[in-house]
Amino acid sequence: MAVRSIVWFFLVMAAVSPFSVTSLNAHEGATGIVKERMDLMVSLRQTMKALSGMIRADERPDNAALIDAATRISEHGKQMQLLFPTGSMEAPSVARPEIWTDRRQFNAMADTLGREAQSLIEIVRSGDRERLMPQFRRVGASCSACHKSFRSKKGS
Repeated sequence: MAVRSIVWFFLVMAAVSPFSVTSLNAHEGATGIVKERMDLMVSLRQTMKALSGMIRADERPDNAALIDAATRISEHGKQMQLLFPTGSMEAPSVARPEIWTDRRQFNAMADTLGREAQSLIEIVRSGDRERLMPQFRRVGASCSACHKSFRSKKGS
């Protein structure tokens, strides 16, 4: 069990590294708050990818690694609300102006991401593996819904 936990730890750490080649290319020229939020979104995507791998694995995933990843996602939901100050749309940002014209909806979607991730944590703690994948899909759906409303197609 300890070896499997160590393996999952290193897999998650490798997956969430903000220094991946794709993030460097996509963020070329980004500075300040725009770079911070782009890095956060890359980290969120990588954490989701790592979670997906853990959940879909043939072996029973390590609860601590699942909880750690879901906790990071929940925290990202809170952080992203702070990373979109008024007027921060400079290139290469892919944020749509609707973030600022419909701020209440944007914040509600970020809150939903956090709540769905917290629900995932509760399911992991309960040991109910039947509910794990459906809840993971709800977390992903909250990401997709926000992208549909508040992210431009360029740079996707």
